[in-house]
Amino acid sequence: MAIWLPLFLAAVTVKQDNTPLRSGGCDQDAEVVARLNAATTVDIKYSITVGTERCYRVNLKVDGKSWSGFVPAAALTSTDDFDRAAQEGALIGGSSDAIKRALSAPGAAKDSPTQKAAQLLDANQPSAALAILQTLVKDASSDPDVYVMAGFAAWRSDQPREALDYWQTSLLMRPDPNLQALYTKVEREVKSDKSGERLVGLRVMLRFERDMMPMMNARQMLDVLDAEVSRVSFQIGCPTAERLVAIVQSREAYFQTTQAAEWSGGQYNGRIRVPYDPSLTPSATQRLFAHEVVHACLANLGNWPPWLHEGLAQKMSGDKLSPEMRAKIIMLAERHALPKLQEFRRDWSGMSTENASIAYMVSLAAAELLFENYANTGLVNILRNPNQFAQITADLNHRLGLE
Repeated sequence: MAIWLPLFLAAVTVKQDNTPLRSGGCDQDAEVVARLNAATTVDIKYSITVGTERCYRVNLKVDGKSWSGFVPAAALTSTDDFDRAAQEGALIGGSSDAIKRALSAPGAAKDSPTQKAAQLLDANQPSAALAILQTLVKDASSDPDVYVMAGFAAWRSDQPREALDYWQTSLLMRPDPNLQALYTKVEREVKSDKSGERLVGLRVMLRFERDMMPMMNARQMLDVLDAEVSRVSFQIGCPTAERLVAIVQSREAYFQTTQAAEWSGGQYNGRIRVPYDPSLTPSATQRLFAHEVVHACLANLGNWPPWLHEGLAQKMSGDKLSPEMRAKIIMLAERHALPKLQEFRRDWSGMSTENASIAYMVSLAAAELLFENYANTGLVNILRNPNQFAQITADLNHRLGLE
């Protein structure tokens, strides 16, 4: 059984009875919306740091009723996996603590420029957010969170050097280990990335290394990307208010930049990033881009579990389970050697090749069942009604034998 532990995060539970669940943050003066019993399981959505204490935004369900609020780190068990994944930047399309802080701060005016910028970032419209934040920066804002958000917006808008400048200003105002880790990560990206040539399409901005890839190939890639964004957006129903950024690098530069596992064929963390392989056929290139576009679209729609991201990315790029794969899933499920879908860990980049293969296989099986059994509901309707997703996930677990 120990071999499968890397596949999922340990359950996060409440330590003591009568633990307050607060709205707006973990401060003692924040409103208490519920009292939680010991061993109550919670789903961490994100974390913020106030002073020296970490505070978690959590969702939970008690007696059939859903709750959402904030709980301090000291009140929870088993948060290490989440903290590690968050610090490594493992949450797909993840936002910084400062963005979440701006969105949830009880004293923030709903129509303030900072709040509007935060909402635009949360809606995956970084260029629009950056335009607002640049005005605040020009006015010499003394709020370090403004510079954090400006940096995040610049990075998502494919302006990493500007992002580093904004973050450096914020770090001088208020040292923060999480922001410093992000700064170091992006600084490494900038040093390793030589892809300075740009092509702009209807839905995608493509950046690549001119010496590595001929312009004709780049134009063909851009056409494929534009087509895939249109197709996937229609099938999933995701908004495309701004162009996606896609970065194509040499394999060496890709792995230096992303620090991805050796089995990685691409990444989406706010921008699509793939290694260039001239030996790929046009159909293989299309499938590669389709996979990452699905991640981008799902990120635009909200916070979805990793199995859905990877399952739909495979399914919608044309992958199919072989009879051998189906047999292996049945065998592992009968041995109780697989986690339930909702227990799959958020960060797959640290998995071994074998464990990653199994995780992708199970996710694809779940996605195929989703299409087979919920065709009448429709994928667009499912993704527009996340409150129904727990019930659908439970049904898929049952069909896969993961209970």
